[in-house]
Amino acid sequence: MATLSENPIINVVTAASSLNHPIDLSGSTPADKGIQAVIDSSPHGALIYFPAGVYQLTSTIALKFGQRYVGANNSTGPNGTIMKQASGANLPALFASFEYLSNSPYTAEAITIEHMSFDGNSYKNSTRVQWKDEPHSTSNAYGVNNGIILMGYRSTIRQCFVFNVSGCGIIVASMSQNGSGLTNTSVENRIEDCIIEGFGYYGLLVSGATGSCTDGYIRDCIVDGDSGSALYSGSDCIRLNNGAGWFLAGNHVYGGAENGIQVYQAFATTLLENEVDGYGNGPAFPFTSSPYYYTGIGVTCNSGVRGTVLTSNVIYCSENQNVHYQHLCLSADFQSDSPKNENTRIIASNNIVIGNYQSSRPMDYSVGIVIQNLSSQNVPNHVIVFGNRVDNVGYIYQTYVNGGILDLAPVQIIGSALAELDVQSNRHFIAGSTHAPQVSKGSNNNSTFFKANVNGNDIRGVVTFTSGSTSGELLVVTFAVPYSTPPVVLLTLQGATSSSVSPVWYINTVKTTGFSICSTNNSNPGTYTIGYAVIG
Repeated sequence: MATLSENPIINVVTAASSLNHPIDLSGSTPADKGIQAVIDSSPHGALIYFPAGVYQLTSTIALKFGQRYVGANNSTGPNGTIMKQASGANLPALFASFEYLSNSPYTAEAITIEHMSFDGNSYKNSTRVQWKDEPHSTSNAYGVNNGIILMGYRSTIRQCFVFNVSGCGIIVASMSQNGSGLTNTSVENRIEDCIIEGFGYYGLLVSGATGSCTDGYIRDCIVDGDSGSALYSGSDCIRLNNGAGWFLAGNHVYGGAENGIQVYQAFATTLLENEVDGYGNGPAFPFTSSPYYYTGIGVTCNSGVRGTVLTSNVIYCSENQNVHYQHLCLSADFQSDSPKNENTRIIASNNIVIGNYQSSRPMDYSVGIVIQNLSSQNVPNHVIVFGNRVDNVGYIYQTYVNGGILDLAPVQIIGSALAELDVQSNRHFIAGSTHAPQVSKGSNNNSTFFKANVNGNDIRGVVTFTSGSTSGELLVVTFAVPYSTPPVVLLTLQGATSSSVSPVWYINTVKTTGFSICSTNNSNPGTYTIGYAVIG
């Protein structure tokens, strides 16, 4: 095989010609043989420069470790370097690490890809096998029609534009092509200042099939699942199946058919100043009109002493009517054998969550912040939630464990729990309700000209009503929103217009839907003002 000189900067077009593999920059004929010949012949440490033009690919380019691949810029115009998949090629990816394609169990040394565009040509490469779990198959672990598959460590993809892919835009892989897992680590990889637009599965996927892909950086990227440029509507914009040690900052994602940013196995993970704009837009495979649960930012944490931080993120969604939205979802997946000193630690602070709740839908279709324990062990998770602004949702907070609602006692909420809507804890509303209850005449009230009004909400307020000379049930108070279990209600007499105030006031029965105000003695005709307070 011919070997290129040790010159560290190599023009791929010039070098390919010297190797008898001329490259056509118009995109009319395949360029992959020429590109691959240059890569294979270039030394470790080489910078291979790709001049502006369209490079048609009929095979996946296998990237060699220790090399740097640099285009003119990531424009799709005449001044950009564009890698375009040939019609009907249905490649595993346009670019992929050699180790991935050769089924190596080991990651490679660092590679760098910069200033290029990758066109998956999805309308003419429509093969798309549905997959959700890793590996997809033993022939193509991550399916086909992906943009870039990276299987290395300390590698960088910077200022690249990946679009029109019916698979994933960028994959940080922990498996080789035949589905076998890595036996070493794949750490400290960087995806920076990239654009991913129009994808069928995930815009950016960090593999979690093994514990290899940790401690990386995803910064200043734009991931658009709603561009209309791909053959299929994508699933999650950014998905980390292993989020341990990853740092996500300054990213703007929008238009995901399912979730905006979804992180699993979080451990010492940071999400800082990301903007998530629209998700749960569907339809996505294999979904129907049935309701599903989607999130703007969802984080599921491993047990451990290293905390996860979510701060200064902005989450907005216009809300599909068929979707349950949990706009910011914090989950803990505890193990039964976890030491007591290794409970999950999460801080969620200074985030902005804006929904588009419609009163015609159940309130739990739109929840601002969800805190849930996924373990049957009911281990306390150390969660601090403060300084968040949540607007235009059904519920501000909800907490769950195994489908039930878990008490917020292990969670410290500072400030933002006192919000405009409801905070629900241990199946009771504890603060912030704006819902006014209804008042109606009790079964024993014989007032000829009955009048009643209420000034308050489902938590506390004052009722004023008229009554004749009678005892028993005089007024019925019906909550605007039923409680999950009957609450505790206190009454205080605040005023009366009758000449003799002798009744003893009491509540006969408190139901989830409301309560009745009763008197034990024959009351005098008049108007009574009674305060009520729900305390638990």
